[in-house]
This record gives sequence, structure tokens and C-alpha cells, in this order.
Amino acid sequence: MSVEEAGFRFLLVSVKILINWFLRGIQIQKDGVRSKPQIFRGLDGWYASNIITI
Repeated sequence: MSVEEAGFRFLLVSVKILINWFLRGIQIQKDGVRSKPQIFRGLDGWYASNIITI
């Protein structure tokens, strides 16, 4: 392959996540059997979930 013909490929995978928001934090969990939930405390849950979903 010459330099003029060079290119690249990338894999585009859709990832499904679950977001639960609480008064003082949010919980994010990837869709799957082995995924562990990640809990972030000390922030406004409603505001943080709105920023993530934008």
C-alpha cells in the first residue's frame, strides 16, 4: 500500500448505560452482566445527570 492509499479504520460501538440520580450523587452502570456500578457522591444528582445526557 502506498502512502496515497493509506487510510484508517475505527470501531464504533454503542454503549448502553443506566443513570440513577439521588439527592447527593449519581450511580452509573454499563449494561452487561459483569459491570459494577460507579457511585459519585457529593454533587447535585439532577444537574450531573442532565449534563451527561446532553
